[in-house]
Amino acid sequence: MPKKATVTLDIVAQACQSLKSEGVAVTVRAVREKLGRGSFATIQPLIKRLLNQQAQATPPLDDKIKPIVSAAAEMARLAAKEAREGLENEIEKLTKNLSQADALIKNLEEEKSLCELRLAQTIRELDGLKIKLETLLSELEATKAHASLRAKENEELRGELLKLKVREEDFHAARKEANEALERAARLEGRIMQMEEGSRKNIKAPKPSPLPVNNNERAVRSPRRSRKWADGRKKNRRD
Repeated sequence: MPKKATVTLDIVAQACQSLKSEGVAVTVRAVREKLGRGSFATIQPLIKRLLNQQAQATPPLDDKIKPIVSAAAEMARLAAKEAREGLENEIEKLTKNLSQADALIKNLEEEKSLCELRLAQTIRELDGLKIKLETLLSELEATKAHASLRAKENEELRGELLKLKVREEDFHAARKEANEALERAARLEGRIMQMEEGSRKNIKAPKPSPLPVNNNERAVRSPRRSRKWADGRKKNRRD
């Protein structure tokens, strides 16, 4: 006796109806998983028989309905085509926008890299300027200290200069006094020489009357003493 099949046409039909009600596509694998048994070689012919039976059981369309169905099918086809073309256009636009966005992102990344390089260069320049500023500040402080020292030295030099001026004035005053003393001594010497000359003349001849002597006039001297007195005056003038 042949072995009784465990998967029948009715069982497969029930599984297909259950899958349709669940919204699952009817496939050999889905039916097998629903039944939990049976092979692909057994289930596939049974599903094919069911489809043939359903096709034979469908009544033919009326001639009046056929144009409507055809028009509806054409409209559905055109709508699907239009929707597909619109979707393709949208996809093309999105692809173009995506390419533009990629290019923009690339440009932004390049600008970012360039800005980072410029920022790093600016930071280096600022560091260099900071070092120069610190150096200039140090030099300024040193210059201030040197200027303060020079000002102090200049003040001391001005003090010394004032002292030298005072000493110079004292020297000129002393020199003036010395010249005046020399002049008085010369006048006194002239009077002494005149008195000596008069004494010698008194011994040999009668004593003459004395000549008047004042600041603008001098007594007559002997040639030797007059020369000596003139040499002394020249020396005093040179001093």
